[in-house]
Amino acid sequence: MSASKVTFQDRLTKVGLRSWAFLLAFSAMIFSVNFFAATWYAGQISSASALSFGLQVDAQTLGRFTAEAVGGREEAFAELQGTRDAIAEAVVALNDGGMGVPGYRDSLLMPQVGASLAEVTGTWERMDVDAGKIISAQAEILALTQAADSFTDRVPRLAARLDEVVRLMSEAGAPASQIIITNRQIVLANRMAQRVAEIRGGSDQSDALSRDGAVFAQVLNGLRRGNVDLGVQALTSPAALAALDVVEAQYAEAQGEIESVLAAAPNLFAVQAAGGVLAGDAEVLGENSAALANAFADTNIARIFPNNWWAIGSGLGLLLGLIGLLGSIF
Repeated sequence: MSASKVTFQDRLTKVGLRSWAFLLAFSAMIFSVNFFAATWYAGQISSASALSFGLQVDAQTLGRFTAEAVGGREEAFAELQGTRDAIAEAVVALNDGGMGVPGYRDSLLMPQVGASLAEVTGTWERMDVDAGKIISAQAEILALTQAADSFTDRVPRLAARLDEVVRLMSEAGAPASQIIITNRQIVLANRMAQRVAEIRGGSDQSDALSRDGAVFAQVLNGLRRGNVDLGVQALTSPAALAALDVVEAQYAEAQGEIESVLAAAPNLFAVQAAGGVLAGDAEVLGENSAALANAFADTNIARIFPNNWWAIGSGLGLLLGLIGLLGSIF
């Protein structure tokens, strides 16, 4: 009986030793694999986080360059294209790999990263289309900007020449009604400049500008040849007619500028609409990129493997296995 009892205890001790040893070895293996895997992924996560933070900065930059490009600053188009290319490259790398990261599209190990990246990608795809519309309209926007600036700069000179015509008419004893009509031309010229500014600001004043331009031209013609329908008498003063020659020459150039503004206005409005949407989406992209950066920062907790929970669990297994093994031996 005594010999049988000792043999049974020995068997229990051997089973205990093997169990604790297995737990210790298994925990050590899991801990090591988790540690080395986490170390391996750390560089990739660091690069991916840097790309995510870069997207936040580029999103803000893109919004600023968009406004400047739509406003007609020529250099902004190249800056907008450069920022667009940088964002596109980062988004492609984060999805499919590149720039030091393996690609996280629909990641099974990091589902929270995959979900955040899908939001970033969807927002960028919309933005990319609108950015393309603005860049493709560069020639029209710059042409309108140049024409609008030239016309706006011309109006004070045009008004000064008209004021000279009024002065010479007054000295020649022209009727008061004729002087009033000529003074109205000054007001009309300034109003056309205001119409151009409103068009550049996004208000559709094209029809109003076209009507004002036609009336201005008709009155000028009436001052030279007379116009019964408008109640305009022809000038008779040689000095006033000479001053009118200068006004007509200046307005002939101004008409070309007005036509350029009117021709480019519809496309400008479409581009401004795209720019408004793009500016709003740039804020969304910044928020989405911040969420993506946070997702990468949480990978050691949220990732399926490796993560901190595996490290904690295997560490506890090591400690428990070591204590049990020592207890069985001693």
